Amino acid sequence: ILSILTGSFTLTRQTSMNQTKIDHVYTLALQHQHSLDALRLLQPMRHHSIETYEHTLRVCLLSYSFGLYLGFDAEQLELIFDSALVHDLGKLKTPGNILHKNGKLTPIERQLMNKHVEESYIMSKHVSELELASILGALHHERWDGNGYPLRLKGEETPLIGQVLALIDTWDAMTSTRAYRTGMPTDKALRILFNERSEGQFNPSLVDKFITFITTIK
Repeated sequence: ILSILTGSFTLTRQTSMNQTKIDHVYTLALQHQHSLDALRLLQPMRHHSIETYEHTLRVCLLSYSFGLYLGFDAEQLELIFDSALVHDLGKLKTPGNILHKNGKLTPIERQLMNKHVEESYIMSKHVSELELASILGALHHERWDGNGYPLRLKGEETPLIGQVLALIDTWDAMTSTRAYRTGMPTDKALRILFNERSEGQFNPSLVDKFITFITTIK
């Protein structure tokens, strides 16, 4: 009985936490000019992949907070907020059996998964107010060393907002619990991030700032 009650409490607490994130996103969106358009585009994700939907909200909120820490102005904050909301829209086109696969993707499955970046851009660019956000959101798999995708941009060729999204997207992937695995403890994720700061995936200076930032809010 205790285990059942504990499980119920955990589920209720998790639901409450998720609702808090949703409420926070909408509160911020109402302060912006075009964020509700981005949220409207995101809504079908709740039915296609609640995991991706919740991931998007977390990336949105954490990117916004990190932007504040970095001294972004109001226009940059709205842009990173909207870019985060649309960054994974293309996963609406990714088959669920690939999106939620428990195990390594085959080369063909990986190719289909990677297409979500281009699809995200295609699905959001038609909203003229979100065109820049759709471009920046589609850069979250570029790498500092130029070995990312889809454009293989190197170093500062990727705008700062794109660099931030790439870092936050990876951080959330490491630390969040999925249906098939438990998220890493923050300390372990921080060690990995620090150890890999000069391995080419991220701007080392941005990693240093993020580590300082994240330790102040955990």
